[in-house]
Amino acid sequence: MDTIAIHNIPVVKSKYGPELTLCRILRPLFHLVRFLGLAPFNFVEKYSILHLEPSTRACICSLCSMLINTYMVMTVTRDLLALNRKQKVQHYIEICKVLLNYIVLMMELVRSITTRQQLIKVWDRIQVFDESLQLLLGYDEISSKKRLPKSHTYQSMIIHLQRCVWIIFAISTVGWTAVNVLGMYAYHETYLRNISYMIPYVLTFIVALKFCGLVYLINQRLSLLIDYLSHKRGKKFRESDEDETTIEMIETMLRQLERVCEYLNGIYTWPLLYLLYNIFCHLLSNSYSIALRFMIRMEHGEHWPSILCRLSWFFMFSIQLGLIHLMCHSVSLKKSDLFHISREVRFTAADCFQINLGTLASTVKHLVTYLVILLQMDPDSGIPHK
Repeated sequence: MDTIAIHNIPVVKSKYGPELTLCRILRPLFHLVRFLGLAPFNFVEKYSILHLEPSTRACICSLCSMLINTYMVMTVTRDLLALNRKQKVQHYIEICKVLLNYIVLMMELVRSITTRQQLIKVWDRIQVFDESLQLLLGYDEISSKKRLPKSHTYQSMIIHLQRCVWIIFAISTVGWTAVNVLGMYAYHETYLRNISYMIPYVLTFIVALKFCGLVYLINQRLSLLIDYLSHKRGKKFRESDEDETTIEMIETMLRQLERVCEYLNGIYTWPLLYLLYNIFCHLLSNSYSIALRFMIRMEHGEHWPSILCRLSWFFMFSIQLGLIHLMCHSVSLKKSDLFHISREVRFTAADCFQINLGTLASTVKHLVTYLVILLQMDPDSGIPHK
C-alpha cells in the first residue's frame, strides 16, 4: 500500500488493480442528463480530482429544453383537443395529465438552474466524505495488517454502484422502448408524433432518477459506515485509545452524512411534493384506463396492444413511485440507537408527510379509492351507482 496527497490529506491507494472512482462511474450519465437540460454543471479537474462547477453553457441546454418541450406539448395538446372522443371523462383526464407533467417539468428545469450551487455543495461533501472514508479504511488495513472484508471496502461499494447504474439504465431503456413501440402500434401513430408525446415524460422520469441516485449515494455510505462500525464493535479487540478514536471518528462521519441528508431534503422538499403528485395522477389515469378496457370494453373488440401500452405506462410510473419511497425509506432505517445519533434521518414532501414505505402503502390505498370513484362517475362504465 502507498499513499498520495490530495489537498494535503494522505489518501490510501490500493495496490489491487485500477481503482474505480465515483466520477468515472457517473460521468457518462452526467453528460447525458446535462444534454437534456437537467444538470447545468461541468466537470473541472483540480488537484487531480474532478469537481463540479456551475456552467453557463450548460444553462443554454436547459433553456433549449424548455423551448423544445413547450413546442412539443403545445402540438400534443392541440392534437388531443382536435379529437372527438365518446369517453369525455377519459378525454379530459388525458389533456390534464399532459399539462400537469409539462408544468412539473418546467418547474424542474428552472429549479435545476436556480439550485445548481446547492447541488454542487452536496456533491462536494460526498467527495470529501469519500476521501475521509478511504483514509479511514486504508488506515485500518495498515494498522491491523489485514485486508478488510470485501463488503467493508470502498471499491466494493463503487462496483455495486456501477452494477445498479447499469441495471436501472437497462430497465429504463427497455421500458421506454416498449412504451414507444406499443404506442405506435396501438394508436397508429408515427414515430415522431409518439416521441413528441413521450419526451416530456422521459425527462420527468430522469428527474426522479436523479434524486434517487443522490439518495442512494448517501445510503451506500451510511450502510458501509454502519456495517464497519458494527464490525469494529462486534470484533474482540483490546480496549485502547486508538480503537476508541476510530469509533468516534466513524460516528462523526455518520453525523456528517446526516447533515448532507438534511441539506438534500431542503433542496428537494417542494419538488418531491409536486413530483409525487404528478406520479400519483398519472398512475390513477392509467389505472382508470386499464380498468375500463379490462372490465367493460373488452366485449366491444378492444385490442390488446392498447392495453399493453397502458400497462407499460403504468409500469414506468410505478418504478418512479417505488424507487423514491424505497430510497428514502432505506436512509431513514439507518438511524439506530446503537450509535447514539440524535438526528432523525428522513425525507419529507414540503413537511406535509414523510416519504417511506408506509407512505407508499397509503398511496396505493388512495389510488384504489379514487379509481373506484372514477369508475362510478363514468356513465359508460356500467357500474351501478347511487
